Amino acid sequence: MTPLVSGNVTGLLADLPPGSAAAVSSYGLKIDDMAGMVVPKGYPLEQHVVITNDGYKLGTFRIPYGRSGPSGNTRPPVLLIHGISLASTCWVLNSPAESLAFILADQGYDVWMMNTRGNTFSRSHTLLRDTQPRFWNFAVDEMALIDFRETLKYVQDQTGVKKIGVVGHSQGATLALMALAADPWLSESVAVLVAMGPCAYVRLMKSTTAMMNLLPPQELIYMSAEMQQTFLNGACQMPGTMLSCLTTMEGIFGASRRISAAQYRRYWQIWPSSTSLGNALQWSQIYNEPTARFFRNNYGAEYDLGKVKAPVVMLSGTADVLAAPEDIAMQVRNLRDAIKGEHKVADYSHMDFIWDTGASKTVYPIVTQTLAKAFSSS
Repeated sequence: MTPLVSGNVTGLLADLPPGSAAAVSSYGLKIDDMAGMVVPKGYPLEQHVVITNDGYKLGTFRIPYGRSGPSGNTRPPVLLIHGISLASTCWVLNSPAESLAFILADQGYDVWMMNTRGNTFSRSHTLLRDTQPRFWNFAVDEMALIDFRETLKYVQDQTGVKKIGVVGHSQGATLALMALAADPWLSESVAVLVAMGPCAYVRLMKSTTAMMNLLPPQELIYMSAEMQQTFLNGACQMPGTMLSCLTTMEGIFGASRRISAAQYRRYWQIWPSSTSLGNALQWSQIYNEPTARFFRNNYGAEYDLGKVKAPVVMLSGTADVLAAPEDIAMQVRNLRDAIKGEHKVADYSHMDFIWDTGASKTVYPIVTQTLAKAFSSS
């Protein structure tokens, strides 16, 4: 229980009687309120809708410039891709000096944040309702081969810029790798992919999802704004039962020495975001293979990372239990000449890439330097 050591739990237990709750921030966050997390901090925000060729409406957000205001110059566009159980809110949750989206906007980038089908901001369809099982009949492949590709094309069309910088965390980085492996021509559209803790060869994951193969297509996580508010004002905010929530969080993502209990209490205001059961099942299939393979849903064709031609810079954490060091090493070997840099961050866990307030000093300088180099040479 690392957060108990590095966080504010000791003071919390001392100050609050059993069964009580306390405010987790000076203002309440809502899981579906991107504007509330961006505009009060002094940044403009645009909401776009990318309609995919199979009818999903993807909520896509843009911070076109930073706090210094617009300029006459074309800003290099950067697309940020969230991981599983997250949404675009993960890039703007911390302060302007600590959140990657704000840091990039202030450094002169045109920042775009996609949301994969089924999550908080992408629960609409041209024909289906999110209460219908058919709406949830998708896995990781559709997010990569449709959502990512079409969002990338949308950003190109809106900005008039051919090459887009891409930064992905966890499954977000994996989606880009899948798409680039399946369609090498996409490399012409990517200035650089900064992959933070991507998962591919996940045999070292601890999976409990094999039994879910018997279930029909459906939503894996249901989390409305109302449910989130009730949840956060309930067990996870009470000193006596908050430990169970921390245990669950660490069971999923691994322990972190950089995220305090007080931070977790705040982040629970926007986590988790919904996804499909098929998303988890595809990873379950990959995990349960006897040999390390990275393939499409229902034991389909393998994603050949050797076909990726876009430049890739890999960031990994030595304490990451989801994107384990052995998994990262295999990805780097198979990506071959596409790898233009590899950075191993000591003692970094899976969620530290987006939730560690110190990432602005440890990881994000690598991201900004990589993007600057890529756009200067493109």
